Amino acid sequence: MFQHAVLAGAIVLAALTSAAHGVSSSSNGLIDVNITELLGIDLFHNAGYTGERAVVGVIESGHLWSDHQTLRHVDTFIQSPQARFGSTQLGDVNRHATFVAGLIGGRPADAAVYKTGFAPGAEMWSGAIATQWFNTPSVQDSFTFADHHALVYPFLTMMRTGVENRRADVINFSVGLGAGSAAADISARVIDSLTYENRQSVIVSAGNSGPSSGSVNRPADAYNVITVGALARGTATPYANVAGFSSRGPGNFYNPVTGETVPNARALVDIVAPGQNLIAPFYGGTTGQNTGGTDISNGRGDRYAGYNPPNGPNVGGPVSGTSFSAPLVSGTAALLADVGHDRYPSHGTDGRVIKAVLLTSAQKPGPWSNGQTVDADGVVRTTQALDYTFGAGRLDAGAAFTLYTTGTTDLPGHDGGLVAELGWDFGMVGENTPTDYLIDVPLAAGSTFTATLTWFAERTFENLAWNGVTTVSDNRLDNLDLQLWQLTGPDSAEAVLIAESVSEYNTVEHFSILIPEAGEYMLRVLWENKWYDRLGGANVQEYALAWHGIAVPEPGTLVIVLALSVTMLRSHRGRRVA
Repeated sequence: MFQHAVLAGAIVLAALTSAAHGVSSSSNGLIDVNITELLGIDLFHNAGYTGERAVVGVIESGHLWSDHQTLRHVDTFIQSPQARFGSTQLGDVNRHATFVAGLIGGRPADAAVYKTGFAPGAEMWSGAIATQWFNTPSVQDSFTFADHHALVYPFLTMMRTGVENRRADVINFSVGLGAGSAAADISARVIDSLTYENRQSVIVSAGNSGPSSGSVNRPADAYNVITVGALARGTATPYANVAGFSSRGPGNFYNPVTGETVPNARALVDIVAPGQNLIAPFYGGTTGQNTGGTDISNGRGDRYAGYNPPNGPNVGGPVSGTSFSAPLVSGTAALLADVGHDRYPSHGTDGRVIKAVLLTSAQKPGPWSNGQTVDADGVVRTTQALDYTFGAGRLDAGAAFTLYTTGTTDLPGHDGGLVAELGWDFGMVGENTPTDYLIDVPLAAGSTFTATLTWFAERTFENLAWNGVTTVSDNRLDNLDLQLWQLTGPDSAEAVLIAESVSEYNTVEHFSILIPEAGEYMLRVLWENKWYDRLGGANVQEYALAWHGIAVPEPGTLVIVLALSVTMLRSHRGRRVA
């Protein structure tokens, strides 16, 4: 069950980054890179957003250790009350969970505390699924869960049932359950169902089975999650290249209606973040993965893996793995949710919006490629949307803050309209009725324009039975496309297709191109088809769209007249370059 106590009073985290620094990497026990600064987290903190309005669920094999000096604010612990087979270890406190939680939302107890997480103001809930541990003591978790009840219960409680009338905004699941299929695996289906139902952000580690292709673990191959790969520390430029151990795509698509499997059809990694040589709060107790071991920290709650303070003891090197890149994305998602609750209560915390903003603002490393080609008509086209290894690129929290809070922020209604050169929207598109976004200033020639479209697969389940989940249904998977058009000719009466992302079997479309010439442009979202549909009904789909371009520096001479443009665009709806 869960235990919960209400914290009295407001959370005050003044001068947070200067007093407590934040997430860092280390080498030989010394601070190496300040990742909080590297990724621009300070932009949130300096604007007064530390995650205070957000709730983050940390679901792990075991529970986080709330006696660590950075985690003493955590008082909600959730695990199944009905796990079978004598599972006396369900709910054990565990080292891995403590690492992860500290990176997300470790909070300074006082000015002397060195390490804090990305979202120290967030409320955190701890969920545990492991009912038995193996090969302990060990560095990595090796565990099992007795039944699906143990696995699903924390997700169900945090995402649907809630605690004291509040549901989690963000879920972090840094647990790999081995190879599998998004269509068949119970964890992926449950996570997709709850995300579709309640619109949260679920961040999942890709796994540490790289560099083999097609090595992403379940449930990171689910449709509605944000799957995170890991970047290596590197030497010259920190965190510029993917770590060799980081799992990567592509992955197969399975159609639950026809039984057809399409191999290597889906881009599974969404984004990458630093995942090597990280400093994290240390739990040394003899439970969880350290069952049968010794506590080398001597019970002290002020120790950090990878950081050797003057008074010791040395508790070991820094942590590495996609398990620890995922919480950096989760912490950033919690900060966005904090802003969303404050400024954009209608759709700002929707998981599709958070995902679109994170992917659009990501930095493109040198090796990044989503397979874009240029056809004979000069149209830039991608049929895979994301890089199989890097996803949309490296997490850039500062750019995400700017994109999320600047320019267009959620148009009224669901029908597109006139927008700034950067921004986001929650919209809807239907069959034969594209949704258009007219950028209200000319874009600069040679500048980079990036856009991301995200939507949910429609999966549902009704209840949680003793022996697992019943009434799980794969209801529908739609296929949407994303295009960029240039408006040309007298009064911008002509439209020329410039770029499009037309991947299949994904729930993300993404492209990043150089604007060929200064001028007026528009984005278009199209409903293309559906891969399966058990329920029927209207062919419409909700989505989130985020984009980022650069306007012509000097005031342009072209003026977009909204009424004229809308009339023109309607005349061109449905036009596509084959």
